[in-house]
Amino acid sequence: MRTLADRIRHTIMFEGIALLIVSPTIAFILGKSLATTMGVTIILSLIAMVWNGVYNWLFDITLLKLKMPLYPRPPLLRLLHAIIFEVVLFFTTLPIIVYFLRISYLHATFTNIGVSLFFLAYAYIYNWCYDLLFPVKERTAT
Repeated sequence: MRTLADRIRHTIMFEGIALLIVSPTIAFILGKSLATTMGVTIILSLIAMVWNGVYNWLFDITLLKLKMPLYPRPPLLRLLHAIIFEVVLFFTTLPIIVYFLRISYLHATFTNIGVSLFFLAYAYIYNWCYDLLFPVKERTAT
């Protein structure tokens, strides 16, 4: 399993890169100020960071209990990992998007779908690259 320091590095890098991509894109698409979208995306990022740490820890524990290797992760497992993470995050963040961007739930739903689709691809690619750059050391369940 990954160490706490590794998980922190993973999460901060993931969210930092995402903020640089998502905030200006949302500002442009919704016609909102960059300050507004940056503020919202920072809030969402903090929520995602906490959820990311908890979720990845639970996912690794589950793999170990199922006697599955932590690495390498096959493409379908990576896809399942990303989908579950995004579904929970989607419903958690929807009210925040409505409130801070002052848009309807319908508009926020479509906005969140777009952001979620981006993050599905981004999470898949990022985690694959991260695993190549920082491989997991093999451990077994104790």
